[in-house]
Amino acid sequence: MSDLQKGFFDKLIIEPTKNNLSIVLFWLGLLFVFIGAIFGGSIDSWKYVPSGTGEAILKSGSAILGAGVFAVIMKSAQFTELFQKHIYDVFYSPQEVKDGVPLIEKWKSITNALLKNVLPSTHHQAVERIEKQFFNSELDYHFEEHTVSYEISIDESNIATVKSVTNSTLIISPFTKDPTLKQYIETEGKFTFKALRLNGASFYKPELFTVDPKNPNRHLLEVPLREHANKKANTDERIIRLERVVEWTQDLTNDPYIKGAIKRYIKGAKIRVKVPESHKVHFERFGLGELPDEHYITDDGHGFERWQLVTPDNLLLPGQGYILVLVPQKSGE
Repeated sequence: MSDLQKGFFDKLIIEPTKNNLSIVLFWLGLLFVFIGAIFGGSIDSWKYVPSGTGEAILKSGSAILGAGVFAVIMKSAQFTELFQKHIYDVFYSPQEVKDGVPLIEKWKSITNALLKNVLPSTHHQAVERIEKQFFNSELDYHFEEHTVSYEISIDESNIATVKSVTNSTLIISPFTKDPTLKQYIETEGKFTFKALRLNGASFYKPELFTVDPKNPNRHLLEVPLREHANKKANTDERIIRLERVVEWTQDLTNDPYIKGAIKRYIKGAKIRVKVPESHKVHFERFGLGELPDEHYITDDGHGFERWQLVTPDNLLLPGQGYILVLVPQKSGE
């Protein structure tokens, strides 16, 4: 492509898309929802399409549509400044948060006022959605210096064995009395809980991971945290260093995706992936924001590709996340 053609393409396609990203997300989400809802069954019947693709398109459309609507809301400078200030106070100025109930009610009133001009007839529903996603019951701790490493092997039957190692600093929120670590892994394959360390001490017990009675493919981890917080002099006893190791299998023919959904606030996060030479990893971030090219490292010195999902001085919000797609390499590539 010549410079003239590239310039014309950038001016005609790229720049308008960047300047109207929220609108593009909105209409793209509607398109995916329409295709998934109307043609999902037909798509699944195609010979070379994995089972469940129609449902995946529908779910992707819903996620993109939600991101588009929320992007419109978040473009309000007043809302963004208010939201960031509140989160900062919760993490670093707990003395400013005297009583959660009145504070939430004040936030609702202010946010409703800000959104009246954006969503005149539905701003109350928008406020409820924002409150549910960002000020829910999962505020008793957040993560910092968060790293998730995936080491993946794939056999001749296209069955992947995924070893996932999570290393993170868990910060208990102020005024939280009895916080509990809550995490889950969902897989149709064989699941193995291999290790759990809190502040360097092993806390491995197979029974800590239980099966969700409503979903046999969902494995739940629940661990009381207060007794494991650091008890050093002149500290607030809110810091726990977490290391978790799990392993599962999945059939890449039907399910070539690994999804990481963010449920809590995370300050600073990176994803590391190692796959055999027979496959390649495609990384896609979902939710708000983009992942700059310079945040990708092809080899971190240990054979892992690495993506800096968010820098150490920035936050990931609940509802954001990433998808890893494992694609076979063609011979000669």
